[in-house]
Amino acid sequence: MLEVWDGGVNMESVLLSVRIAVGIYLIIMAVIDFKEKEIPLLPGLILLGTSAVLLLVCGDSLMMISLGVGVGLFIYAVSRISRGGIGAADGLVYAVTGVCLGFYGNLELLLISLLMAAFVGGALMIIKKVGRKYRMPFVPFTLAGYILVMMAQSTGG
Repeated sequence: MLEVWDGGVNMESVLLSVRIAVGIYLIIMAVIDFKEKEIPLLPGLILLGTSAVLLLVCGDSLMMISLGVGVGLFIYAVSRISRGGIGAADGLVYAVTGVCLGFYGNLELLLISLLMAAFVGGALMIIKKVGRKYRMPFVPFTLAGYILVMMAQSTGG
């Protein structure tokens, strides 16, 4: 999938490859999160490291990658402060998405995901009468948000 251009690697092809890999990762993690309400850490750590190295080697900005990953670190910190109100592994998921989306793209993804989760959570509370303490998987909303962000970016939005 990597295109060689004049002895170097085409940055757009690398970014597309990373975005596809992140999408596949999100699909798998969404299924696991939905079924088990838990996310394994190792696949995310591997993808985070390899994606960051690939993009850095191809000339992406260390600052944008770091800020994008910082969104995930912030979510992890909130998870620790809230004693699990937000899953700690969700922070890793957002660190992974932050590598290819950067800071603003990752914030956009987080906002979209939170809005969708709030809407569904509210509807579940009204329709099914689930309580406030119901643990709803978040990665499926992150996947849906990621698809929306990718579609918006592909159309120039």
